[in-house]
Order: sequence, then C-alpha cells, then structure tokens
Amino acid sequence: MLLKKLKEISAQKALKKALNQENSYSKTGNEKIKSFACILNVDEFNHMEVFEELAKEIGLRQDQFKIVGFSALNTDMSNYSIPVFSAKDIGWNGTIENGDINEFLSKEYDLLLNYYETPSLALSLVSISTKAKLRVGIHQNNEIYNDIILKVKASEYLKFKPELIKYLSILNRI
Repeated sequence: MLLKKLKEISAQKALKKALNQENSYSKTGNEKIKSFACILNVDEFNHMEVFEELAKEIGLRQDQFKIVGFSALNTDMSNYSIPVFSAKDIGWNGTIENGDINEFLSKEYDLLLNYYETPSLALSLVSISTKAKLRVGIHQNNEIYNDIILKVKASEYLKFKPELIKYLSILNRI
C-alpha cells in the first residue's frame, strides 16, 4: 500500500514536470491535418469505429490514424481491438511500461483527441507525453494540455463530431 502511494506521488511529480516543460511542437500555423490520434476512456465510451469514420471524413487513410484506450475497470485488456492501458502500466517517475503505448507515443501527430470525461493520472501522463500540434478535449478536460475543449459528454458523440469539424474548418486544418 505504501509503495503504491509512493509510486503515485512519483508519477504526479513527473506529470507536473512535463507540464512545466516547454512543448517543442509548434501550436501555430494552419497546416492541414495529416495524422490523427485519439486517447479514449473505454469505460466511458467504447465505440472506436466512430473515430475511424471521423478520420476518413477529414481525409485520412487508416495508416494516418491511431487510437489507444484506457480502462480503470477491466483487467483483461485483450477484449479490445485497440491497445488499452491502465494505471498499472505507469511505473516509477511516470514512465509508461506498455510497449503498445510507447509505440503510440513515439510518433508525432497533427491532431490529438483526448476523448474522456474523467481524468486520471495515467490518462494525463499519456496525453501530455503525446507529441501533437493541436490537442482537443471534451467536457471538463484539463485546460493545461488541451488547446480546444468542446463542452460535450463522452456519450454525446453525435454533438461532438460536427463541432470538431466546424472548429477544424475555422482553423483551416481540414
């Protein structure tokens, strides 16, 4: 129990440090979106196919789109068609100990969608560690690491999609 708490404190310090560091990715410019990533809490919304359709709608091929999931409830991650991580995948000093997630983090994305309502330390660490030029969150996601926050719940995807497309069009990204 004590080791678990110490590990959590260590990971929180790593998150604060990452938030305080200057992001090396430019947040300016009107570059078109050529790559899209989504971090999804599968406990809140598990319809991954809608994000694949969204990627196609904004003109991306399947190889230009990546989605990863987080679950605090399910211990069997093999039930999902996407890579899924949990709080157990966060090691000392906020290191991520999941090969699929590390592969996800090794790539650069033009758009990162943080599609979850309930923040957690693991979700925050993966989100802030993702190299993205534009970050979009939903509901009350942390404003520190999102450029745009759309005030919709995870279950309200049908409201979310047109709003996202509208803002990406305004920003001349699609």
